[in-house]
Amino acid sequence: MSIGSVLKDRRIALNIKQEDIAEQIGLTVQTVSKWERDLTEPKASQVEKLSKILKITEKEICSGTIGAESHIDPITFMKKVASVKVLLDDVTFTSILYDCITEKQDFLGHLEKALKQSHGFSSDELNKISADELYAAKESTKIENMVNQK
Repeated sequence: MSIGSVLKDRRIALNIKQEDIAEQIGLTVQTVSKWERDLTEPKASQVEKLSKILKITEKEICSGTIGAESHIDPITFMKKVASVKVLLDDVTFTSILYDCITEKQDFLGHLEKALKQSHGFSSDELNKISADELYAAKESTKIENMVNQK
């Protein structure tokens, strides 16, 4: 495959129009069309945006090949990770995450957002909350995990 065919195939698979991509990146439809026809290639800054829009890695775009990981159903992935996570120690699990996550700052930002939504505080505020509040947050999370496993 080529960069253009990866972009086109993935766009079609996600039912996204060239116009949508052009608008989100701030380009013309003609530019997106040229990429898909392999007349030109996107710049590095555009590849990053494309990877988010098309839900594939920057590596997949640049190599012109879509790996099997882009075809994993998100629910299946989450169930598999959740079932294995409880059987691994925290250091091993987070070490694997660190090695496999390419957008570490983005990942940390998503964690912070989820923590704030779930419990109303950020990781920077952990040292400011009481032991009782921390215990309550952990217990709430345990209950949520049990509910989600059913």
